[in-house]
Amino acid sequence: MRRAGGSARRPVKTTRPGEGAANGVDYHRSMPSRPADLAGSVELDGDGRQSAGPGRQVRVLRSVPELGSVREAWLRLQGDQIYTDPDFYEVSQLDPAVVRPHVVVLEREGEVEAMLVARIEQLRLPSRLGYRSVYAPEVRSISVVYGGVLGGDEDAFRALLGSVRASLAQKEADIAIFRYLPVESEYYRIGSAELPFLGRQHLGESELHWEIELPGSIEDLLGLCSTKSRRNLVSYARKLERTYEGRLAVRKYTRPDEIDDFFRDIEAVAPMTYQDALGVALRDTPVHRARTELALRRGWFRGYVLTVDGRPCSFQYGELYRGRFRLGRPGYDPALAQLRIGTYLLMKALDDLCQDDEARVVDRGTGEGPHKERFATNSWPEGNVIVYAPTFRGARINLTRTVFEWLIGTTKRVAGRGELARSLKKRFRRRASSSSDASR
Repeated sequence: MRRAGGSARRPVKTTRPGEGAANGVDYHRSMPSRPADLAGSVELDGDGRQSAGPGRQVRVLRSVPELGSVREAWLRLQGDQIYTDPDFYEVSQLDPAVVRPHVVVLEREGEVEAMLVARIEQLRLPSRLGYRSVYAPEVRSISVVYGGVLGGDEDAFRALLGSVRASLAQKEADIAIFRYLPVESEYYRIGSAELPFLGRQHLGESELHWEIELPGSIEDLLGLCSTKSRRNLVSYARKLERTYEGRLAVRKYTRPDEIDDFFRDIEAVAPMTYQDALGVALRDTPVHRARTELALRRGWFRGYVLTVDGRPCSFQYGELYRGRFRLGRPGYDPALAQLRIGTYLLMKALDDLCQDDEARVVDRGTGEGPHKERFATNSWPEGNVIVYAPTFRGARINLTRTVFEWLIGTTKRVAGRGELARSLKKRFRRRASSSSDASR
């Protein structure tokens, strides 16, 4: 059924990070806690399983072949986040940072009740001021993927968290990271408050997560903008089309046999972007190719490339999974930035998604700035929750990082989140793009 139209501006449902977290920094004060419960919630049985209370057991899957034993239950618990899809998760093991799977399964009376989808990674744990890392120890991490808590309730989460802490105590890793939990959720509160002092984080920054509920047409989507923004978007598009009249084209990639052409176009643009300078751009690497190939075969992938005279100059891409389109990191030729080619292609992609009956939401991820807020209908604050191993190294990393995070938070409060902070970010992006272009 086609989505109903409507051009009235819908308010963004949002809680700013400053509400309960001054300027994006959330200090976790002492709260009534249950550290003893968590510390003693799991005990190893003879077969390696962990007891998690009457009728409950926890087991940890540490290899790819083991994952098949819970596939049916995994798909039953799976939501609309592609990161936790079992096949997408499996191909993500190709990431050079990944050491092995670490999937925690909670069973009640032999039936899977909840899961924690994570992996062991070797990575840096950065404390950043803007884009610059001021402290970044190398750690072995149990990294819970985004949306990786599947099924269960708060007590189930405590049991899963207890298993993670048991693995940390056994020195399987130095830390555990629960990536971007909603800060108003019980999971966030439990993970950041119901742990011993040296085992929990004390300062954590939150970011807004943005999404767009797709209306029935691009005209309705434009109606979500202010009159000034809508006028500017139309004006920029017309200027670009006049400047390159008859020379613009948008290529759309959705078929498996198009993967080589898609990455050829990506490689013509990505090295020029500031995302590439940060090491987060889409590139033709084994893990990106494997994920893209899987998504193309399953019919999830949508790739869009803008060309001028046949030369790629901007790209957008993502996966449409169970109604949610996860928008990937875009890229564009900085030499054409003044013509808003990135925004132009985004509008073309959104127009295409509005006409797709399977698409209901565009997930724009976390971040801040007008480009994120544009068209947004919902937003909420999210933050990482970090759990530290009960070891000397874990305590040292926690205490050192807490000092740096406090200093960074103080600096940010002085700089603010207004024009000064945005100006510094823009300056870095221009410099990073110039550096990438010069190194080619």
